[in-house]
Amino acid sequence: MKYLILALALAAGALPTDAATPGEFDPAYGTAGPGYSLTPLHDHNESHDLVLYPDGSKVTSGIAQSGTTVEPVLTRYKPDGSIDFAFGAAGHAVVSAMPEVPNGYTQLTQYRDQLYLLVPAGSRLYVYNFNSAGVLNTAFGTGGASVVNVNAGNAIVDIAMQKSRIILAGRMRNPATAEIDFVLIGMKTTGVLDAGFGSGGIALHSLRTGTQSSEYFTGLAITPDYRIVAGGRSAKRVSDPDPYDFVVARFRSNGSVDPGFGTAAAGFTLVDFGYNDFGRRVALYANYQVLIVGSVCKTIDPATGQLYCVIGSARVLNNGALDASWNGSGMQLSDLGGDGLVVTDVTLDRRERAVVSHAWYRVQSVDHRAGLSRYDFLGALDPGFAAGGHGLYDFGLPFNVYHTVKLLDGNYVDTCGGASKETAPGVLIGASVVARHFNF
Repeated sequence: MKYLILALALAAGALPTDAATPGEFDPAYGTAGPGYSLTPLHDHNESHDLVLYPDGSKVTSGIAQSGTTVEPVLTRYKPDGSIDFAFGAAGHAVVSAMPEVPNGYTQLTQYRDQLYLLVPAGSRLYVYNFNSAGVLNTAFGTGGASVVNVNAGNAIVDIAMQKSRIILAGRMRNPATAEIDFVLIGMKTTGVLDAGFGSGGIALHSLRTGTQSSEYFTGLAITPDYRIVAGGRSAKRVSDPDPYDFVVARFRSNGSVDPGFGTAAAGFTLVDFGYNDFGRRVALYANYQVLIVGSVCKTIDPATGQLYCVIGSARVLNNGALDASWNGSGMQLSDLGGDGLVVTDVTLDRRERAVVSHAWYRVQSVDHRAGLSRYDFLGALDPGFAAGGHGLYDFGLPFNVYHTVKLLDGNYVDTCGGASKETAPGVLIGASVVARHFNF
């Protein structure tokens, strides 16, 4: 009955703030259950990122697997969460016969009516250009794809638009030193590297040196004046115990370091929680402060390498120094229990509250749930969201995850991810998930 009342209120144009709790599913959305849609495609289908339109429609990026064949795929959904069959072929645009097998998270961005899909595969980054109807633009790059050889595996990457320039973030083997360094790549919307960015379109940066160093950008944000904010992780020696720290960096629009930012070096700030700190994504406040979130992990079984991870977050000021108003120190750890979690994304709502997506799990019971957590402006968990600031969700299968979170008009949280089960060791069968939650 409560869901019927909510649906009627939404149909009448009223926001049901008196009948629903932020974090709950929006029952007016979804085709598989109140608030979510499941999209099976081939054996296994999972969404990693999404572009959200003002009317509530969206396009997701992810992968679809049939046997050993893994293909990147875009899917368009109508505002109610149903498939838009006018997009691509029956709602899907698939990159077939890709030269290499995708080995990481696909990412998606939009410029005007064009979609740009980033796919890490092997030691390269592939960018594909589709129009709003899901048709590949064969004039982009070479036959619709632009390929950058970074000579390093990239599982977590990001893509963003810097006005009319495409920015990619990841890691690259430095040809001069053989070290794995941070990389930003500037690309024109034609698929050609932008010679005005970095050196021939590639900006390599290093904070720590040594043949065992490993530095990796995994998140991007662009300021209103087109400076680039990047987040990720850095290790001096990957063989050290708990080697990784969060990294926040800021760059000028041409990919050079911003000397007005940073406490570890010009342009760079390190955040050390004292464990293995895997910085993941960044969000930008109106005053140019930056929030970085990720998984902070402690090794609990050295024999197997099993980690126990919690939500780590830190906020830095416009100059890169930690903002003590965030949780009283600039840093925050949130433990949800279970056997840990993996942080995947963050966004800020119109009241600049942070909404963090993650995957919470229990290993022994094979119980993995998609999760959302909301923090107020000062870094405290928001007790008005879900259960004490955290919401955990499943879609009828053992493995559930949210990979990306976006905000629709401030009142709704849109997410995408996957739901799956294991039919044999390492073999997953599942469906892509899109969902909508209240966020007033």
